[in-house]
Amino acid sequence: MSKLDDVYAKVQDSIRELEESNLREEALIRLWDGDWKLLSVIQGDYEHSFSFEKNDAGNATVQLPVDHSVAQLVMDPDKWPTKSLYLTFDLNGIRWSGRVENTRVDISYQGDRIVEINAVHDYQKLKELLVWPNPFLPAEVQFPKAWFLFGPARWAVFVTLFVNMHRKGTSAWMLPDDPGDVRQWVDLDMSNWSMAVKPVRFGDDTSPTSVVSSRFKNAHETIHDICEDANLVVTCRRYLEGDPDPIPGKNLRHGCLVFEVEDKGGYTQPTAFGGSRWLGLKRGIKRITQGGLSEGIDYVSRVNQPSDYYKGDFWGTNPEAPWVVLEDGDYTGVNSSEFEYTPPGPAQFVTGGQSALGVNEAIKASIIGVGGLLGSLFMGQSQLGSVADALLEPLYSDVFFAFKAEKDRKRIAEQGWDYPYEYWADGSDRAYSLAGLVTMRRARLNTIEKFSVKVEMENGAPYWVGPPGHGDFFIGDRVAVHCPGMSEDKLMVENVEKLEYTRSDNKKEWDIEIGKSKFTTGLEYLSQRFQNTTEGLKEIGVW
Repeated sequence: MSKLDDVYAKVQDSIRELEESNLREEALIRLWDGDWKLLSVIQGDYEHSFSFEKNDAGNATVQLPVDHSVAQLVMDPDKWPTKSLYLTFDLNGIRWSGRVENTRVDISYQGDRIVEINAVHDYQKLKELLVWPNPFLPAEVQFPKAWFLFGPARWAVFVTLFVNMHRKGTSAWMLPDDPGDVRQWVDLDMSNWSMAVKPVRFGDDTSPTSVVSSRFKNAHETIHDICEDANLVVTCRRYLEGDPDPIPGKNLRHGCLVFEVEDKGGYTQPTAFGGSRWLGLKRGIKRITQGGLSEGIDYVSRVNQPSDYYKGDFWGTNPEAPWVVLEDGDYTGVNSSEFEYTPPGPAQFVTGGQSALGVNEAIKASIIGVGGLLGSLFMGQSQLGSVADALLEPLYSDVFFAFKAEKDRKRIAEQGWDYPYEYWADGSDRAYSLAGLVTMRRARLNTIEKFSVKVEMENGAPYWVGPPGHGDFFIGDRVAVHCPGMSEDKLMVENVEKLEYTRSDNKKEWDIEIGKSKFTTGLEYLSQRFQNTTEGLKEIGVW
């Protein structure tokens, strides 16, 4: 028994030493030129911070004394080897990378002269990459008129990024039957690519179906709404010499930016939506109610925990069963928190502008037909119907079934008789269509009650911030939160929308923003896909 106690004590000591070493670890900050040649390892800074935003570009800042060697370099553009400079931060398995946007000198109230380097995260590259209608043809010959791809959302986003990164990185080629199957990339040389994306196999993708369409929109604009709907998170990481191979066998160049499309939703399975500190998280399945306008949740009684959680070396969070609970207290790592609640908005939604398809046409045909018949019978003038239609069209056009109003009766019941009344749903000119339905649903989602939380947390007390394999949760993951002011027993489960790390003289901590999920389900998926499809068909000229 004593031997087991000794073994247990040694294991605990090892864990404690590891945690202490991680807490002491400082971020490795490096400055690179545009060819990804190392210029300097930055030490002796006053302060630095870097942030990740879900499906968008975060920022980073490094503050240096004005006489620092790196400060003197960045403030003199003539000394730059290339007109582009890049920063990387490495901390506990996390890597932030981005392009230097600007440098400036500040003089503090104490008289300190500080050089500040500001950079934008490499996700920005997706805002600088256009999605061509046909990435395999020159700009002068673009047929079909628009890029149009239907399939599982994660796979479709991957293929869209992949073919346009290929356009940038190499010459024309024949696309494999399944670009997500690396085994089919036999002769695909990626050694000179500046950007790449990890493959997603069509048969392995369980995300909802979607339509990706673009006519020279940038990649961020093309995929952002689809990613938000399907709760996909697009991450990126610079590949540097010595790192594990991110795409096995593809011999990526040093400095290549590797994107990954991750599914962090878990909504197609029983998943956590909230719960109790004492009884655990409630799990349920989303469903559509009230003609497609509102959502409901059917709670399930039992959910098996993911098998990964029973592995001793597992690091990360499974989306359908998030286990991380951030709460304020004397014995937690949360130093401060802000909780904000916004009540629901108006209860009636109105949209439209044009009559439903076929209404104007039916009236027009009736007037021409009846007028022509009467004209032929009594006046011998069959064109009388056309004349009558020309006079009457301004009076009947877009009058019948042009607008639609729908109430959210649940909101009315919840808010009392003096409730916020009406909201114009902008985005569709035809109310009686699937596009009109998604417009109404989107208006409702824009006005739902909202929970948002900001947390300042010490790393490793007890949860570690980091990607799978290095931490308990990261950008886009779903976590449970309890804040002061909330009901004593209440927990809310939401996605991590932003992460920001700050190291200064008096603090070293993570700022975490957790916001309302923008995921949509059920009939809205169908209507959204229909809207995207029709837009794409219009762009290629067949609708």
